Amino acid sequence: MTLKRTLPPIVVAAAMAIACGVTLRFFPHMSEIGDFEVVQVIGVDKKGDGVEVTLVADREEAPGGGKPGGTGMTGIMSFEAPTVFEAINEMNLYSDKRRHLGYVDFLLVGEDAARDDMAKYLDFFTRNHETRFSMVVFIVRGATAKQLIKETATANGRMTDALMSIDESAKMLSNSRMLRLIDVARMLGEPYAAAVVPTIIISDTDFAEIVGAETPGKALVPDGFAVLRGGRLAGYYDSRLARAYNILTDKAYTSPVSVRGENGEYTALELLQYDISFDTLWEAEDSTGIRYGVKLHASLMEQPGGENVFTDDGLQAIENGAAELIKRELEDAVAASQRLGCDAIEAGRRVRMKYPVRWEKIADRWGELFPRMDIRIEVTCVINRSYEMRERIGVQMAAAATGDAATPDNGGEGGIG
Repeated sequence: MTLKRTLPPIVVAAAMAIACGVTLRFFPHMSEIGDFEVVQVIGVDKKGDGVEVTLVADREEAPGGGKPGGTGMTGIMSFEAPTVFEAINEMNLYSDKRRHLGYVDFLLVGEDAARDDMAKYLDFFTRNHETRFSMVVFIVRGATAKQLIKETATANGRMTDALMSIDESAKMLSNSRMLRLIDVARMLGEPYAAAVVPTIIISDTDFAEIVGAETPGKALVPDGFAVLRGGRLAGYYDSRLARAYNILTDKAYTSPVSVRGENGEYTALELLQYDISFDTLWEAEDSTGIRYGVKLHASLMEQPGGENVFTDDGLQAIENGAAELIKRELEDAVAASQRLGCDAIEAGRRVRMKYPVRWEKIADRWGELFPRMDIRIEVTCVINRSYEMRERIGVQMAAAATGDAATPDNGGEGGIG
């Protein structure tokens, strides 16, 4: 009895390829991991009618060719070319390692490139098989990406650490946020709203000295958002308006506010929650106005002055002061958006969600309606707690010295506890 077997076609094809000596084209090329240099940050700038790409990679070798595990070094390389793809491939000619883009965490776009056409400079990264849609995108305000990298990066990888820390600072201040490439691509494709992308700047602030280690001459810090109309840079929300943008779009975390009390002394609050109500005014089939209602929930964090604020009037004065301060910021953010001629506060998204049938009738004209709309905002604030203490340190001692040891009234709607 003869056992007959049929070889799978893929095996036959592989054998023929080997016999013909075409293995390099038929099979994927093998590379050792040591042949790659892992890039963590990419900067893209407009350069004439082409681009300039700057890559940042941390190496294990110590400066001077030491053994792995030393202090490490940061490699920075820039190259100009007609396209991003060509620039990155040309860099490989001038290095002993091939650039690997699979671990890029940050993509920095220079101001001139953002003003030219944001989508043009992001196209390569949305197509490339190595890069990830989870990389975080920033626009460099007032400078090129190359300039920021050169002036803030150091041998100990300071720039990468600083970019990572923006996420935490954004949560504490609500003046920025991390935005992934996939989110930027979605915003650029939204026909009814502006794309709003976080910005970073070069700061001259001398904030630290580390003995025995290199520190950057300048620091990079978050500085609000860039507003893109039609995919091109139209203007900015600075740090103050950035908080307002985050509140209006439900992206705010916590935020500090210092408010003057009845006698003019400051009290520090932490805004912890933002309840937003929204409604639209209609005239026939058109939306003519928008009404926001914002309720702030805050905790009393610091009372450096000697004023006793824990009375109904004292707490009310602080709550009103915080509400007025935030209201001005929100109104300025709305005015800036209308002045730029684009919906940078995602008001259209709220209209679409609340009035889907009516929205279909005005969607194509939203860009014309929004700049002329009557948008009003009402803000209230409530202090919910003061943590460990109600009175400022020394208040009861001062009261005893004057013979007025009565406990201050702590009632009212503030609900302090």
